[in-house]
Amino acid sequence: MEIAAEEKLGRVYDLKLLRWVWSYVHPYRRLFFLSLLLGAATFNLFYSFIAGLLMFVGLHGFGLWATRRDPEMLRILLASSRVRRRYDPGKHQLFNMDLASW
Repeated sequence: MEIAAEEKLGRVYDLKLLRWVWSYVHPYRRLFFLSLLLGAATFNLFYSFIAGLLMFVGLHGFGLWATRRDPEMLRILLASSRVRRRYDPGKHQLFNMDLASW
């Protein structure tokens, strides 16, 4: 029984490819890794590669759209979770209003 020799594929461009991908990912690295993490969590939750991929693409696309529309919007949304809420719609305070004629 003869074992076939492996064919030489040529140069490997892994490092060049990673540098090219990193040049795209670097400005959006937080958004990219958050989208990747939530895509992986969706994959683990539903055991579906398609669901994880759709979640990643959808979140990353929404993040890119939001940062192009208003670059500070995601930073404002993330910072707003740390601020104390001033208005609570569940609590109503009654007030009196007097109407006066002119």
